Amino acid sequence: MNNQLAENQPTASRRLAHKLLLRVFEVDAFLDHLIDAAFARSDFTQRDRGLVSELCYGVTRYALYLDSRIQKYLKQPISDMLPPARMALRMGAYQLLFMRVPAHSAVNESVNLIRQTQLRGMINAVLRKLAAETEPMPDNADVLTLPSWITGFVKSLRGTEGLALWAKAINQPAPVSIRCRPNRSPRHTVAQDLSQEARSITERLDIPEILEAPGLQSPITHPSYQNGTWTLQDGAASLVSMLLDPQPHERILDLCEAAGGNTCHFLDLAGPTASVVAVDQHPSRSALIQNNAKRLGLEKQLQIVIADATDEDALRQQIDGPFDRVLLDAPCSGLGTLRRHPEIRHRKSPTPDAALLAVQQKLLHVAATFVKPGGTLVYSVCTVTYEEGPGQIKRFLTTHPEFSIKSIQEPLIPFSEPLLNGRAIRTWTDLHGVDGFFAVSMTHTLVASKSVVD
Repeated sequence: MNNQLAENQPTASRRLAHKLLLRVFEVDAFLDHLIDAAFARSDFTQRDRGLVSELCYGVTRYALYLDSRIQKYLKQPISDMLPPARMALRMGAYQLLFMRVPAHSAVNESVNLIRQTQLRGMINAVLRKLAAETEPMPDNADVLTLPSWITGFVKSLRGTEGLALWAKAINQPAPVSIRCRPNRSPRHTVAQDLSQEARSITERLDIPEILEAPGLQSPITHPSYQNGTWTLQDGAASLVSMLLDPQPHERILDLCEAAGGNTCHFLDLAGPTASVVAVDQHPSRSALIQNNAKRLGLEKQLQIVIADATDEDALRQQIDGPFDRVLLDAPCSGLGTLRRHPEIRHRKSPTPDAALLAVQQKLLHVAATFVKPGGTLVYSVCTVTYEEGPGQIKRFLTTHPEFSIKSIQEPLIPFSEPLLNGRAIRTWTDLHGVDGFFAVSMTHTLVASKSVVD
């Protein structure tokens, strides 16, 4: 936000942003995927790409607040407007309120996004009135970007001040998060290698192997990424791998892998004698796992299974258990990733979907059946709701008394909080500077345990 942008940006940049935003809001597309695909097909300069990204992410983050400012000058509810006109107004308002774009440029470029004469006149009039305002930005502007169902449950967990801090944090761009591979190159060496290309490089003192590189452009094109010296992984996801604590010679099951980040981290932590079976039901994502492992030189230790992990019988036909360690990084509401995926706030329901909770419960049961006695099961979700985190674990332990929660050990203790008697990890973007995750590690005991979960 507040990028210093020149007055005369090409209209093509704003037209692309307008097009992408309409897809995000009208067809529930994911913003990061749209931007990546659009840039791959374009010859935009880095400056143009910066403008497109700023407009897309900024408008998506602040849409609800922008609507409240625009509505004062409309005769009809903004929700009743034609989507192209509504989005042009939002883009103009964002430039006026949050970017260093001259008012005449913000107004004219927004008007030029629409062809209908009547709508052009309305957009021109509304934005000129907004440009003439002297109303200061309210202190709770970031809170006003979130629907009430999100602010309500976060306030119940964090209080009014905590909600404000969290809302501000999730409305900031996430830095490029790099996981270094000490077996390939020390972290400080990677930092030196990238120091000329990022605005700054920070070594996380609390999360081993993680570097944060704000402003690093096109990281996946960097030679040291392509040759496997480092990879991209949020610090919270790295903590989940550390919680699983894979060891040499172990067999590990990753029941719901996506792009292969956790899978590859397991193998880096456990070394060349460990092996991982990674399950995903989407062939396209399975290809991502394979490509990631190959880039990192880990493909020989990896077996990829394309299957529906909720179908235990079908899964057993492809996988021989049991395993020493099992990770279930379950599908979830994703509310912990709002700074990376701001569109989520516009499409989730006020309570976790019953069908989603049922899938999580089924996956937990299936995952448990693959853990050998004495083995470890880690459950994680990238969200902050009670129902998908502690609520699921309490329910699971009542039906699976052979499992007990393990204590949190260093260096993870700073990320624990009084959930499940302090034996769970929960991260908040404002408190820890990473995505919001919940994770807990459980041991398969030989006899039914009496696990305290209050």
